[in-house]
Amino acid sequence: MLRMLRDILKQDIPVKAVTRRLNREWIILHVCRLMHLIFGIAIADGTISGSETMLVEQIALDLGINAADIQSIKSMFIQSADWAYKVLEVDRNASNETIKKAYANCIKKSS
Repeated sequence: MLRMLRDILKQDIPVKAVTRRLNREWIILHVCRLMHLIFGIAIADGTISGSETMLVEQIALDLGINAADIQSIKSMFIQSADWAYKVLEVDRNASNETIKKAYANCIKKSS
């Protein structure tokens, strides 16, 4: 986030545009963190039913989270054989280079 702010401030753009972008980015970050919390609560009893999963996914959609990000967050709590690929939002047959880039992007999203 600080790197993005530094890059924005180096540009010759109005301050209002900077604050709008930061606001949008911070909202997305906090909404994603909220979804982590909601998924954690839903699975706190050790299991998550199909109806709970559907409700959590609907909340995420209503909050404006895109389907890929929902799947990524969901995969952190409901693991399948492909959970790591889903978290990184890459295909199971992705190249090592693609996986490394996706991992770096995932780290950027979470910071």
